[in-house]
Amino acid sequence: MYNVKLGKKVNQRLEGLISSAIYQRFFFRKGDFFWKNMSYTTKVRSHSSENFRRNIEEIAPKEIALALITCVKNSLSILDDDLIKEVAIVFGFKATEKVSEKIRLIYHQLLSQQYFTQVNGRVSINHK
Repeated sequence: MYNVKLGKKVNQRLEGLISSAIYQRFFFRKGDFFWKNMSYTTKVRSHSSENFRRNIEEIAPKEIALALITCVKNSLSILDDDLIKEVAIVFGFKATEKVSEKIRLIYHQLLSQQYFTQVNGRVSINHK
């Protein structure tokens, strides 16, 4: 589950603690991610240290969506390829195929949900 080798007893204890905390509503699980206090509020956590680097799979889709929305708002309009690169940079990545694919998937979800409008390849916030 966490890509860390744990002994059977440690893993069982950890799962028990997580289940107990979820039951007591300290946080909840959505997919592979945990959210605290039943608030689904998200903030973008940028790469700020060479000592700590997350993989793209470790970043919640909602956090990537917020970064996409923030980048579009800050630029007023932006080419979609530049947007993908910009969001990758926010998280400390190069826009490799794997990283770009994950960001682009969430971008297309936001586009289909009409958060954005796209005209001539330029993306802007949908104000409707």
